[in-house]
Amino acid sequence: MKVTRIYERVSIDKQGLTLQSDIENKTQSEGYDIAGIYREKISGAQTDRPEFLRMINNFQPGDGVIAKKIQTL
Repeated sequence: MKVTRIYERVSIDKQGLTLQSDIENKTQSEGYDIAGIYREKISGAQTDRPEFLRMINNFQPGDGVIAKKIQTL
């Protein structure tokens, strides 16, 4: 079985994590087992991203990561 973790991040107030909810459905429909979903609203320029670091700490050998970039003007 393919195991993955999903990281969802947005950086500005006008963006919402709901824009990324399609990732979860598509991941499951493609046959992946989702081991964890990590969401945060924080600038990508920040090096201290708690949910990203939590994902890294939970990572197991063989796990994959799915992330999606959303950019709005």
